[in-house]
Amino acid sequence: MKQFRHYFSLAWANIRQNKLFALFSMLVSAITCIFIYVLLQIASLISNDTPPFSNSDRVVSFLDEFYDTQGRFLDGIPAPYIASFLQGLRNYECYAICNTEFTSVFVKGKIFPTEVAFVNHDYFNVNDFDFVAGRPFSQEETWNVAKTAVISEKVAKRYFNTKSALGEQMSVQGNTYTVIGVVKDYSLFSTTKEVVNIWLPYSTNKFIPSGETVYNIDILFPPHVPKEEFKQDLVFALKMFYKNMGHDLDLSVDKVLTLKEQRLARYGNAGLYIGVGVTIALLLLIPAINIITLSESSTQNRIAELAVRRACGASKLSIFNLILFENLIVVGVGFLIGLLCVYPVVSCIESMFFRSMADGTNTTLLVSTGGVCNILIVILLCMIFSLVSGGIPAYMITKQNISIMLKGGSND
Repeated sequence: MKQFRHYFSLAWANIRQNKLFALFSMLVSAITCIFIYVLLQIASLISNDTPPFSNSDRVVSFLDEFYDTQGRFLDGIPAPYIASFLQGLRNYECYAICNTEFTSVFVKGKIFPTEVAFVNHDYFNVNDFDFVAGRPFSQEETWNVAKTAVISEKVAKRYFNTKSALGEQMSVQGNTYTVIGVVKDYSLFSTTKEVVNIWLPYSTNKFIPSGETVYNIDILFPPHVPKEEFKQDLVFALKMFYKNMGHDLDLSVDKVLTLKEQRLARYGNAGLYIGVGVTIALLLLIPAINIITLSESSTQNRIAELAVRRACGASKLSIFNLILFENLIVVGVGFLIGLLCVYPVVSCIESMFFRSMADGTNTTLLVSTGGVCNILIVILLCMIFSLVSGGIPAYMITKQNISIMLKGGSND
């Protein structure tokens, strides 16, 4: 502990004497940390099932992507026929239907053009939204005269200037809805579907302006049913439904993907990890080279001091540790600043580049859940970054002869 305090006092004194170098190293380290953490979070969102799509590996979703054996396009399953289709499907837990309309929302005399999702009550069972206030609408409320709505935090802030908008009202397609639930925002990278922030009962849908009466159907299967089995059941049920409609459906099990499989396929499956790994390596290497160059220059300026320490009995290892410790302090503080600035920086990026031109809401890129593992990875990378950026200059200076160092040093 005494040696640690000695190293710290010497390192701190040198950092104070080289403020510009220390500030630059901290800035570079902070920026590096921000980019690495963002990459790790995005990779985690893509590869893991996070709310509200925690069940994505047990959910199969389809709309109207069907063709017959002659290559002719087949419409999706219209709303009135969904129940009869599901009668031919076994071993499913529940299902959600969703029709999205780009329409106008009227709130307190203001107009907000936006995407609105008309869903059934089981939509909130298939998707485990985190309700920060209120609750979802029930099956009975789906048909109530007093119409209800669920909105996201961003919509609550944007439309009503509050996080808890319970009891507030909005008008859509000529109907007035009362907000009974507010859900936590979710990341763009956690789904392959369009991001929606307003959910209304499907019974109130007037299909304006699209005129399309086909719903997107999400079917949730129980955990105990093997994936290949429920895919086969679904293909069989679909073929039987279209056969009864006079069509010979062209669909095989390998073409049926869960929501998680769709998400991984969109972002490259195994290629995702290779790409993230290569990018992180470059993010570590390029800044490290800059810090190595500046650190060597900074160390050369104090080479006489280090030579005197050597002459007074300090070992090469102690000099190496001293220089490395200085670098660890600077880089560590930079990485800590970077971690603290991640979400403010991402929030600024969302506002600048991911703001809807229609209603002014931002698309959420990152969520603050599940970051503990990524923080531990960032700490490990910080140590590696510090070892590379500080260890090389330390080694270069300690391998020199004392007499050469007293004359001003040499890079040979």
